[in-house]
Amino acid sequence: MKIGLLTLVLSLMSVTLSAQSNVSDNLQHLHQAINSAGNSDEQIAHTIAFAIALPPQQVDSVLAIRETLPSIATSYKGIPIATVQDYFTGIYYHKRRRLDSLYHYFNKVAPEFKGRDTRSYLWALNHIAVYHARTGANDSAIYYLKISEPLALREEPTTLKRIYGNLGIFYRKAKNYDKALEYFDRVFALPDANRMDSVIAYMQLGSIMVQLERYPEGKSHFMSAYQIAPNNSQFQVAALNNVASILRSTDAKDSALSYYNQAYDIITRAPDARQLIIKNRLMAADIYLDNGELTAARQSIQIAEDSPLRTSPMENKHLAYLWSRYHYEKHQYDSVIHYAKGFLADAENLISSNREIDFGGYFELIISTYEHLGDQQGVNTTYAAYVGHLKNNDLAQAKRELTDLKIAYETQEKEEALQASRDQLAANQKINWLLGASFVMALFALLTLAYTFTSVRNKNQQLEAQNQKIKILIRELHHRVKNNLQVISSLLGLQSLKLEGEEAKAAFAEGKSRVNAMAMIHKKLYQQEGLEQVNIHDYLEELVRNLKQSFDSESKVKVNMDVAEAQFNMDKAIPVGLILNELITNSFKYAFDNIEQPLVEVRLLQTDKQFQLDVMDNGIELDQNFDVNNASSFGLRLVHLLVDQLGGSIRLHQANHTKTFSIEFS
Repeated sequence: MKIGLLTLVLSLMSVTLSAQSNVSDNLQHLHQAINSAGNSDEQIAHTIAFAIALPPQQVDSVLAIRETLPSIATSYKGIPIATVQDYFTGIYYHKRRRLDSLYHYFNKVAPEFKGRDTRSYLWALNHIAVYHARTGANDSAIYYLKISEPLALREEPTTLKRIYGNLGIFYRKAKNYDKALEYFDRVFALPDANRMDSVIAYMQLGSIMVQLERYPEGKSHFMSAYQIAPNNSQFQVAALNNVASILRSTDAKDSALSYYNQAYDIITRAPDARQLIIKNRLMAADIYLDNGELTAARQSIQIAEDSPLRTSPMENKHLAYLWSRYHYEKHQYDSVIHYAKGFLADAENLISSNREIDFGGYFELIISTYEHLGDQQGVNTTYAAYVGHLKNNDLAQAKRELTDLKIAYETQEKEEALQASRDQLAANQKINWLLGASFVMALFALLTLAYTFTSVRNKNQQLEAQNQKIKILIRELHHRVKNNLQVISSLLGLQSLKLEGEEAKAAFAEGKSRVNAMAMIHKKLYQQEGLEQVNIHDYLEELVRNLKQSFDSESKVKVNMDVAEAQFNMDKAIPVGLILNELITNSFKYAFDNIEQPLVEVRLLQTDKQFQLDVMDNGIELDQNFDVNNASSFGLRLVHLLVDQLGGSIRLHQANHTKTFSIEFS
């Protein structure tokens, strides 16, 4: 064998690699395997694996190795050596993250590797699939991995973990969460040969749980990723950041801040995690501002601003938002406007895909600042920009969701077609094997069966397509209603800024919470699979959490929830939500003056077809002669009307320094 030049290159590389503490034992093992290979095919196979395993900072070494290949052999397993060199060029562009070039080379050489080097062939198909996913062709990405799966099962089972992990990612992108969870379960069922596949799977599972609003499970998956990820790595930082985001969204801000700071401590020691420092510090600064810790907030914002890796327009807008909040708290209103100008210049075109930034709150802050400065023109201009932003964002979000639904439908349709094709092929083989000499009769029967199958399938597909269109229209309707209600809520919030009296402001705040309670129903309906029924347990828990955040920002009131798992239609869910909204709001606003340990308990009990909703607090008791069915306040009159709408009854029970409203309905 002609191995001198390759040996020289690898020897020079080994000196460099041995000086790096982050080089895995796998690389050293592959290096030894190359040197001890019995023939040129073995040597090139190990060299391909070595090039793939090289860290990104050694990317130029891939090209150096590629140039040595002609000195080893003229072909590899019957593949011309020039084609093998093109494969190495694909590896090079993979490490450079140049997707177009990667796709060009792997798509060109993959057919040559099929049937000759299955491992390298599957690796190329995997990255062709990734290319399609990142360029918006998610169904094509799934197709390439699905044709890889049976080949990997037969010949290269060690590659299955990566294939299943990517299928889980692509199905998650198509919002087919059941399929995504199925493939991630397959990842964990396989031997843990490469723990990074498990790390990525846990991270993806956590993201799915967050999208499904199953936050405890999401947190658990992110912590599992953190525990098995390499120490002081970007994966540990990302996992901690995600746990912090979950805690922040569930109003556990102090705990969230602890995780953000733990992640930041790792970032200072992990060079590969430096790109995560911006989001980490911006999110920490947001919590510091909520807590009134202005010095710590300023330090975090400054770290993010000073980062040379800050290139994203969204990061720049988040930075401007936080500086504006900081200067507003310092009553430096001119500085608020200074940072807000760039944001306002692009407000109508800004689509709030990043839920970390409260764009509505930013507009309200700017309007309030102009009011402090006595600039009515600034108020009017900002208000107009806000309305334009809401309209554009509503349209863009609707388009995104329609696109997601279309992708999910087309992906499912193509997968069914692929599976039907496989089933048909298996059936044909079985028939041929069993009937042999009766080929003509079998063929006739098969054609008859195929005709019948095709006719039935076409009818089923037509019905499914019609059904899917109806579902899309209903989801779009719920989405539109929800967004219109949110616009009303935002307009109420903006209008309340101009009110002087506290009583008027309180009335607007109560009206806003009622609108939000109805909007939340439509949000639940268009996000879930079923379009008619709402999980009342999830809905009421989110409703109470939002009310607590609005009326008990200092978290003084303890809230206990015990809500039955039941499905309610809209006619029942909306009245129940509005009733709970009124009673909880009354407790937060009026019940707890001079109460040391304020408590609210919400119970929804089910017996047969009857339900009982209890709302209890340990606040100030009502007059013993108080008649809940003849109350004079608007809120309780509204409750009485809603109870009548449910065909139910309401009663008040007071004892042991507690009062409980009980509503029974069927």
